[in-house]
Amino acid sequence: NRRSRDELPLRKATLRAPGGTLQAEMLWDSYGNRVRQVHFSGDYFVQPRRAIVDLEAALRNVHLNDVDGIIAGLFEKQSVDGFGLQPEHFATVVRMAAKDA
Repeated sequence: NRRSRDELPLRKATLRAPGGTLQAEMLWDSYGNRVRQVHFSGDYFVQPRRAIVDLEAALRNVHLNDVDGIIAGLFEKQSVDGFGLQPEHFATVVRMAAKDA
């Protein structure tokens, strides 16, 4: 798929979770049901700090069905402490953004 970035809609979602407010902005490819690029922001803490950058990189060009496993694997591999935020919160906000119309 060689669709230009201009053809991919920007989708946004916000989730209030026990560990803070999590926002996702992503370029969404509805034709392939893929996350092309995602950026997380909001009012939360995560250790190690690099985990969010690694998570955003791991979620580039992935099918929506693979998001849960990728996030859970990264949390486990890097021993991420989300201070109340769990892998499922990140996966939920990505799925919410994908459904944003």
